[in-house]
Amino acid sequence: MKKRHLPRKNDPKKTRPFPNARENGRLGGQVRADTYTPNILSEWATMGGMAVINKYGPDYFREIRELRTNYPRREEPPAPAVISRRVVSGRENGKRGGLARALKYSRAQLRKWARRGGLATRDRHGPDFYRKIRKKRTQYPKGYITQKTKAKQKALYTQVANSAGPMSALWRLLAKE
Repeated sequence: MKKRHLPRKNDPKKTRPFPNARENGRLGGQVRADTYTPNILSEWATMGGMAVINKYGPDYFREIRELRTNYPRREEPPAPAVISRRVVSGRENGKRGGLARALKYSRAQLRKWARRGGLATRDRHGPDFYRKIRKKRTQYPKGYITQKTKAKQKALYTQVANSAGPMSALWRLLAKE
């Protein structure tokens, strides 16, 4: 087995990447992590690790670990934060107040207040505020359909219901929903 050259700490050829590559690499990893699912990223990492093993042999990672000098310190996990009685009672009182308000006022009034709050937030932070929040969402509730998708489905159901056929009555029912 031939001797492999591991990069040295002060090797000028290895420690001097191009400045653009350094900046873009930092951004590219984050963009890639935001774009692709963890399964795909894991698969790519595995392929990269296997390529390194095929190129340098199975002992390569062990040799690199032997060269490492900055091991993370093993510390005790932090104690769980103690929540004060004030915070707990404040949460309970807020919950009680919200439930009392829900009983006292009509659903229409609660919706009106919620709409006002949403409009105030939009005025304060701009129209893109909610769009940015929605883009960060990765999971949707079961059965969630956007209003745009509902409108498309309704148009499709109406079009199919208007065509003559044995199932047109069923499509009319779906179009009404």
